[in-house]
Amino acid sequence: LTESERWTMERRAEESAAELLDVKQIDHLIERTQALIARGDQQKIRELENACRLWVKERGEQLIVFTEFKATLDHLLDRLQAWEISATCIHGGMELNERRQAEKEFWAGKARVLVATEAAGEGINLQCCHVMVNFDLPWNPNRLEQRMGRIHRYGQRKDCLIFNFVATNTREGRVMEKLFDRVKAIERDLDPKGMGTVFNVLGDVFPANQLE
Repeated sequence: LTESERWTMERRAEESAAELLDVKQIDHLIERTQALIARGDQQKIRELENACRLWVKERGEQLIVFTEFKATLDHLLDRLQAWEISATCIHGGMELNERRQAEKEFWAGKARVLVATEAAGEGINLQCCHVMVNFDLPWNPNRLEQRMGRIHRYGQRKDCLIFNFVATNTREGRVMEKLFDRVKAIERDLDPKGMGTVFNVLGDVFPANQLE
């Protein structure tokens, strides 16, 4: 299609979709969502608080929390501060030296929780920690493997515990089912003997600045 034809088709599709929408219902949903955020009453936030209480405060472990979105990362940092838990972060808007500094703080134990976007999904060794929370999931199984590869590496002496915060009876839940079907298919193809060697280990070979 030409550019003008494509825009014409998109405009018609938007007009057709608009006819199906109940604007008042959408406004009501937006108001309910904003009220939930204001109260901090999201189920995932409550579950994250429970996880921090158990692993960080009671068991003295460190915790990595992955999210897809910078806005979610900022929100989680605010909640961690309210729960009086020391935290640092890594995201795509940071310079390489800033990311390395956050990594050092986490390794030194100055931060008990690391909140990260995909910027920490490659080339960073975080095996000082063995507990991870996927606050939300990527749609790409390779990116999920890269996240898990930050703590599940050669030399890791503890069992890695990875928790995925997903409501199963939602669209996100269906994405998770499809995602793990694809992960299993990859494992069958690349690791037929079930040796657990699928996780990303590039960070053991190349320093993060070279991968960058």
